[in-house]
Amino acid sequence: MEAKDVPLQYDHVQMYVDELRPLEEYLELTRRFNELSTSVPPDAEVADLREAFVGAGGTWREFTSVGQDVVRQLICGFGFRIVAHAYGPSTQSVVVSSSDRVGAKFVITAAAPGDDAEEPCVHFRRQYVADFMKNHSGAQGIGVLALRVGMGGLDVVRASYKASHPNLLCPEGVLEYKVDGQSVRIFEVYMYYKGEAHGHPDAGTRLRFVETDSTAAVVMPGLTFVANVSFDMRSEPCYSDHWVSNVFNREQVLKTFEEALGFTPKVDFNAGVVAAGEAVIESTVTGNNLKSDIDANAALTDQTQVYFPINNAISNVGHVHLYLEQLGQGVQHLAQRVPDLVDFISYANVQRAATGEGFNFLGIPRSYYGRLTEHDMRTAGLSEELARAVEEACRATGVCNLTNIVKMDVAAEEIERLPEAAQAAFSPATLAEFQEKRAQVVEVVKRARYTMMYKLLGDHLSEERYLSIVENKILVDIQGNDILYQIFTAPILQKQQHAEAPFLEFIQRKCSEKVGPDGKPLPVRAGCGGVGVRNFL
Repeated sequence: MEAKDVPLQYDHVQMYVDELRPLEEYLELTRRFNELSTSVPPDAEVADLREAFVGAGGTWREFTSVGQDVVRQLICGFGFRIVAHAYGPSTQSVVVSSSDRVGAKFVITAAAPGDDAEEPCVHFRRQYVADFMKNHSGAQGIGVLALRVGMGGLDVVRASYKASHPNLLCPEGVLEYKVDGQSVRIFEVYMYYKGEAHGHPDAGTRLRFVETDSTAAVVMPGLTFVANVSFDMRSEPCYSDHWVSNVFNREQVLKTFEEALGFTPKVDFNAGVVAAGEAVIESTVTGNNLKSDIDANAALTDQTQVYFPINNAISNVGHVHLYLEQLGQGVQHLAQRVPDLVDFISYANVQRAATGEGFNFLGIPRSYYGRLTEHDMRTAGLSEELARAVEEACRATGVCNLTNIVKMDVAAEEIERLPEAAQAAFSPATLAEFQEKRAQVVEVVKRARYTMMYKLLGDHLSEERYLSIVENKILVDIQGNDILYQIFTAPILQKQQHAEAPFLEFIQRKCSEKVGPDGKPLPVRAGCGGVGVRNFL
């Protein structure tokens, strides 16, 4: 077996932070939020939820993303729960998971005052935290990406790295443990070089390979599991989709992954394709090669397609450039799949508004979703004169603003009353046409709130669904018959305003629902819907 043939799947990521609170404090916070979720109906207004939160002893505060405890954020914002912990001599760690532990798992580790020599598990030694901080300007961040390998695969991967990139081998070698009587073997490499290939490694970020004959979802040695973990019924499971790095030499990193693991590029965004203003980057998505497409019913939960997008900056402005300048090479963000992104983000937004806890998200201008345009009104059958009259009347009455962004709660009755509310905008001829085409006017004005999405998706979504996407500022892209919904959090682990820091991405992939002659869904491509290239532009 060659390295390219070794079965891989996402296992966990490990973040290094300045400190963790006592475990009991996190568990009490979990209990309080569980009680909150059962004490108010799922469709409760924010004001009612906040009243219940404060009444149960919570303290509401205006949310800020700076200085947040990421464990609290995951518990309160997304309904994740601590499923295991390791409060040892030289570090303290918690494992935070969504409701499906097979999916995304975050191991969050902080240094403790004890001696590394007394720490039974190497991956929980304080030296790991120190090495990460030293190589990332003292910042908190994501230090380890962990993949589970098929039985017999770890030695193959190690041999491949030893033959092709020996300088990237971490000094610990292969570590062997027993967890509940099951074998667990761990091997780690550094992900990047500091400079030229085959030179000194960048010791700031590691790639961990875990081989085990256990079927358990969480197998890291040294953990104590939390009994009777209870999840908020409104929270959704999350599954790892792709892990993104910012690097100085993209081609070198891609070549390393190809030579050591047999990874091949899946999508390549060349210079000038991925740009925002003066910020220009190059990005290539690399990953393993599955033998076949994924069963449509398992597309959400499957963790066997590994994607590593690799970014480099080619301009001296923008977040990738600043990240590399401030922090050096490292993991920029982690993307997770969810079953229903609108519901997932709705939940997070309500939690934040009601409790002051959780996450906020990248601000998306309303113009991304659509505005009232003469072109769309003409396409709907209105004359040029009526289109201009409707635009003038909408502005005059506040149905839309001066840039033609239609207000979210506009009612059909408001649009129908435009001739009475803004008489000066209409001539006798346009008034007569308005009466004749009243239904078209109402439809085109209301649809202007999401017209850019409607041009991509048509009647596949209801008006209510479109508006939920706009209200929650979710991005949309489409490739063929596949749809991608995505959203990005504000920076996490950020110590001060405007400092570069990692963030999280959440996506929903709606793959083409083609069926075979037997009426059953055909297999789908892993990563259907792409990575949202339109949302980079």
